[in-house]
Amino acid sequence: MPKTVEEIPELTFDKIKQQIAWEEHMAKRCRDMIAILDQRERDRAMTDQDYLEVAGIMGLCPGRCDWHETLFPHVVDLFVSSEEEGTAIWKSVEEQINVVRVMVTVMSDGLRCGHIIRHNGRDMFSMGYVRNFFRGENAYNVRCEPSMYRKQSTDPAVAKKEKIVHVLRMAEFALWLNSLSFVQQWPFGDVFHGAIAQHYGIPTNGIDITSDLKTAMFFACCKWENNAWRPLWPEEYAEKDSRDSIKSRGGDSRYGVLFTAPADTSNMSTAARIPELHLAQVTPVGYQPFMRCSSQSAYMIEAGHPYDLYQDPSFAKYKFRLTKEICEWIYQEMDEGKKVYPKEMFGNCDDIVATVNELKIFSEAAFLKATEGMNEEERSAIEKNLAMDGITIVSQVHLCSEERKAALERCYWEEFQKSNYATIRAPIRIQLCI
Repeated sequence: MPKTVEEIPELTFDKIKQQIAWEEHMAKRCRDMIAILDQRERDRAMTDQDYLEVAGIMGLCPGRCDWHETLFPHVVDLFVSSEEEGTAIWKSVEEQINVVRVMVTVMSDGLRCGHIIRHNGRDMFSMGYVRNFFRGENAYNVRCEPSMYRKQSTDPAVAKKEKIVHVLRMAEFALWLNSLSFVQQWPFGDVFHGAIAQHYGIPTNGIDITSDLKTAMFFACCKWENNAWRPLWPEEYAEKDSRDSIKSRGGDSRYGVLFTAPADTSNMSTAARIPELHLAQVTPVGYQPFMRCSSQSAYMIEAGHPYDLYQDPSFAKYKFRLTKEICEWIYQEMDEGKKVYPKEMFGNCDDIVATVNELKIFSEAAFLKATEGMNEEERSAIEKNLAMDGITIVSQVHLCSEERKAALERCYWEEFQKSNYATIRAPIRIQLCI
């Protein structure tokens, strides 16, 4: 939990590329294992020995892999201090082979891309195996908190009002999403409105996380400017105070920062519900009707206030010196940003997002959602308070014209029918909490 940039360990470019290669190697190991498992299950040829082999690769019991090469290296402590202890573990495993069969069958569903699994109360389209979670930032920013709270007033009364306005914007955007036919008919699990809002530039209580190290590196080395991505320029990281926006918060422009946490540990902490663990709960976003989420292998920490990722002990923090070589390398690796900001099936919704972020008039439905749990007296007081800032509540709000909405839907359905997703029938699976 660093207090200064000097306390954060530094990575070399070579070390980062080694880790990227390791992530890709482990993802391939998982795909190969699932392919063999699926083939043997189709052939009805799975034996007890096969289940033990797969369980060993997963890290559920001793196997051919060293512990750090298993898919879930933190789930089971496989360290033994003697031959007798190792023999005792094997005897226990062999005596409970039916338990091993069940664990392998159920846990393997969570490793497959294209299944609908329940996580943190949502049915999400699985993106497959995740080894580590990452977040990349293109400077040391002193704090890493949800976008909703980054410019929050220090006056409690003003801060409360600001939060309500943010929630109103999120609610209004969610209502607009729910009016779209392709959202209403979305076949791949629940629509994650907050994650979509976050990925398209509406401040929320979420912090973006990814399971892809290259995506994290891209955000740590590149900048969105004039509606396009570009690598950071040398003059933006030459000195500690090279960027005024970083200098003003006491940060350091010279370094990119990577946050990382093992996914199996995070999943276990969610299931265990042990407060003493103090581990972040990372929620999968899955495939959504707006494409940035899946393109960025998106996950999210749904945080409250105060929350600071730098002070979350479940995430390790690393810095690396920004250089022209690193920035231009990842920019090209991610196809100049097209891999994280893909072409949408309907063009884009930037105009809708811009409208939401400037809204001063909100619908009654959004207001009721934003003040959920409050009584009428509290709601009335908040409405009067908002009115003093020129914010009003009306019966309905239209974020775009009916013509714009119809064109967006028409374009979406035309493109969707051409896509691979049109033929997918995602099965719903029970996922065992590891």
